[in-house]
Amino acid sequence: MASGETVRRRSPFARAVLIPKLEVSLEERALEIETYLKLFGYKPERTLLYIYLPPSGERGFGRKYTPEERERLKRYRERYGGSAFTIIGHTHDPVVLASARVPKNFESATRYSGSIPPPDAHLKLPPDFSPVHLKHEDEEGLKRKFGSYLIAMYVPTLQSMGEEGRITRTVEWKNTLLRKLYRVGKNYKPEQRWRWINELMQYGYQELSKA
Repeated sequence: MASGETVRRRSPFARAVLIPKLEVSLEERALEIETYLKLFGYKPERTLLYIYLPPSGERGFGRKYTPEERERLKRYRERYGGSAFTIIGHTHDPVVLASARVPKNFESATRYSGSIPPPDAHLKLPPDFSPVHLKHEDEEGLKRKFGSYLIAMYVPTLQSMGEEGRITRTVEWKNTLLRKLYRVGKNYKPEQRWRWINELMQYGYQELSKA
């Protein structure tokens, strides 16, 4: 986890449009965001975060895949048992686009808004960033006033040795984690201290990769 000194030096929160009334300091929230992302296998030194606009009645978040992309996705699903591309949270603050790389081909990514490059992509997320399934007190009002931006990443695969050799696991552990977050979302608001993170550590990538 990044040190408090590093967070204070590199955090972009001072120029955020939305500063929610948090139970924690901005430095603590930056550390909570990093810890949360690590549940999905986030590595500050190399993980790329992606920004999407919410879906509008289309599958795949409105993305128009090229034939080559569809074939690659098909091979990936056959190999790993599902897609590792995962929506992990959202923000209403348009400042998230300030540090993003714009897509090269808008025709093949009509809902894709850009990517946040490493290192430390988590420090470029606004303080109103909310984990998936958690909603702010004024969620609908924020959507109407500022819009929404979905944050996604490619979660790494997990591998284990079975009777038939090495088994690659992508979907099963990720879906378990998302189900746990769904329950968390019923009882917590993102403005609160994220005490629930400790309860989910055993379902996160770092713990499971040790098994």
